[in-house]
Amino acid sequence: MADLKTIYIVAGGTGGHVFPAKRVAQKYLNNGFKINWIGIYALYCKETLRFLSVYGQTIIGPVVTALLFLVVLSLAIGNERPS
Repeated sequence: MADLKTIYIVAGGTGGHVFPAKRVAQKYLNNGFKINWIGIYALYCKETLRFLSVYGQTIIGPVVTALLFLVVLSLAIGNERPS
């Protein structure tokens, strides 16, 4: 059974959820509470697998976009750039 001085925190996903939860957890830790994080590992595994399963969108897409941007930019500037 959990101690009465244990706080359970469920946070995950983006930094917009995790960072405020970490701040709240730190306040409770400073006041002598124990923190039990729920769901962080499961969310980490789920998001990692999702990222890897759509690598074409998460890795290849941005790389191709960046390369196309550089090609278009270099063609637009041409040889008229200062030395």
